[in-house]
Amino acid sequence: MQGNGKVSIKRVSREEYDRDFEKYHYSLFLVSDYAESFRDDRELYYLHFEMDGKVVAKLAAFRMNGTKMLGKWLYCDAAPAMLDEDEYVYNECLSVLLSWAKKNRLSKIVVGYLDQQHQLYCKAKGYISRTNREFIRFFDPAEEVITFSKSLRYNVRKALRVNPVFVEETSERILQKLHELLQATHACRNDKHKGHYRMYPYIGMTKEGVDKLFYSGYIKLFHVEVDGEIHCVRLAIEKDKRMFGLMIAGDEFSYKHSLAHFLQHELITKLHNEGYKYYNIAGSKFREDGLVAYKESLGCMRYTVHGGYTRFLTFPRVMLNPLMDAGKVVARNKKLKKVIAVVYKTLTGFEADL
Repeated sequence: MQGNGKVSIKRVSREEYDRDFEKYHYSLFLVSDYAESFRDDRELYYLHFEMDGKVVAKLAAFRMNGTKMLGKWLYCDAAPAMLDEDEYVYNECLSVLLSWAKKNRLSKIVVGYLDQQHQLYCKAKGYISRTNREFIRFFDPAEEVITFSKSLRYNVRKALRVNPVFVEETSERILQKLHELLQATHACRNDKHKGHYRMYPYIGMTKEGVDKLFYSGYIKLFHVEVDGEIHCVRLAIEKDKRMFGLMIAGDEFSYKHSLAHFLQHELITKLHNEGYKYYNIAGSKFREDGLVAYKESLGCMRYTVHGGYTRFLTFPRVMLNPLMDAGKVVARNKKLKKVIAVVYKTLTGFEADL
């Protein structure tokens, strides 16, 4: 469908949002089971975008409770789920979302790109586009024997020396073990991440929310055990033969014996044999070369995705926008850039995008 009409926006119930949802090109993060699990005390909006009497896109978005200076703002994990991949319609949806946010006194909008199902670029007025890479292993039904890189095969052989066992078990027992191992992972990685390692890595994600997600039936859990003891657990969300790996946690024994590599090898093989479309193991920030190399060793392809965000939309917060614009100008000066970044985060609670 080539769009050229006017798009309108409407808040709907969860039931209406879920209706015919599978017909849209949707991120697994936009599934209502996921959104409901992490709403906590935040307001959750289910939104329909309509054009010529047809729902052309759907979006689940949160009203986030920011600092006193920041106020309430709108966040969505991914861009709207599109009925058709149409750049005009996509950007019209973003435009009416901005108008709707202003009307509802939301201070700004952040549109994520998690598990984005299209590569449409954000060109809507009032937005600043943001780009990242996700790493996805796409499965080809014609590929009878799945292949892996030399480095992954080396690490799998290393793991096999301790006789690991790969198990799929989505149970409360494994869920609680995941939480325990996330603590162990934090102990191993926090220093490497200069004290900024997050056990529950996505915006709005909490231990309690992960538990709710488990009880919604939207997750799968996989683990590796050695001599009956669990050392590594993978949590993933899955729908329509598509999987996104949310978290993986392991203890020191797991790291020493490359059990995470073994788990990924066995899981990828399983998904291939069961006819999955893809396995998304999430994005990596630019300059994270080691993590990129690891993900590519699993046979994942770099998949470019785009999101976007706005400057402040409401008064008096719009008065902070010149500070950000000034930051862009002086970004080449590292000292001034650092000062502006600290001031901006102190005032808003947001990292400055300089």
